[in-house]
Amino acid sequence: MCIQEYEKISGQLVNFDKSLIYFSGNVDLETQQQVGRILWVRISNNPEKYLGLPTMVGRRKKHAFVDIKERCV
Repeated sequence: MCIQEYEKISGQLVNFDKSLIYFSGNVDLETQQQVGRILWVRISNNPEKYLGLPTMVGRRKKHAFVDIKERCV
């Protein structure tokens, strides 16, 4: 499996408890579930943040980063 190969080469371990996969709305549910089972990860319908940063930034960019700005000030 490619994840095991990555772990072997990099010396890093994937934390599957923290791992999520996100699909666009164009991917049917059955395919999402199959990929999730193969990769051993949970499926997320709307991941809001990754490493403390918003994953999706729309037209309201200032609004998306307000909490980060407040933490830095």
